[in-house]
Amino acid sequence: LALVAWLLWSPRGGVPDPNRIVVFPVAGPVGTTADSGLAAGATEALLSALNSTSSLAGVDGRRLGPEGSDRSRAASVGGGFYLTSTLLASDSLRLNLELHSLLKDTIIGRTLTFRSGANGWEVGMQAARQVLPLLFPAARGADFPLLTAVAPAALAEFFRGEQRYRQAAFEEALGHYWRAVEADSGFALAALRGAQAATWTSRPDQARALVAIAMARSVTLPQRFRGLVNGLDA
Repeated sequence: LALVAWLLWSPRGGVPDPNRIVVFPVAGPVGTTADSGLAAGATEALLSALNSTSSLAGVDGRRLGPEGSDRSRAASVGGGFYLTSTLLASDSLRLNLELHSLLKDTIIGRTLTFRSGANGWEVGMQAARQVLPLLFPAARGADFPLLTAVAPAALAEFFRGEQRYRQAAFEEALGHYWRAVEADSGFALAALRGAQAATWTSRPDQARALVAIAMARSVTLPQRFRGLVNGLDA
């Protein structure tokens, strides 16, 4: 039985999925004693932005084992792409991005420059804005809900919620998601994530309230999230 389960559900290397991208942790900052939380925040923001799209699945490279090259580790989970990046700091802050394609065996590089006081969320979001058009050249703004028409204050709270959610601190995450919705009443994705956090903390009344907000604005969500909203509502 264990063998059958492994054959059915283990990752299939050698079959790269064009909608799956492995995001390896942002390295650095190189050239400064700045807090490494900057790189961690940028990594979280990248993952959140990529996973908010209509079809792309962002895989957290931190969860993969250290053995092997980045390419082999990405291939082991069926990644069609993998992203590596390094922060460099001097008078300004720069991010060197490399998007690797396992489908075409190509590398596309970008260098982004930020003000010296930029935080991790700003860096990650701008990186996502550079990467997504390369993966979805014909996509519209509605396909990238975190990159368009969300109030900055709401976005900041959402990212804090995402960070706490990934750490299984669901109570704190719920508070951040609520504040994101309060800052931007049309932020359906924050309401959806808040409903999930409320479920984990056994707060059905808050979960229902947040699902109702997400349902009322579900037209703004990518298609794959609408099914989840309907499931939570049911």
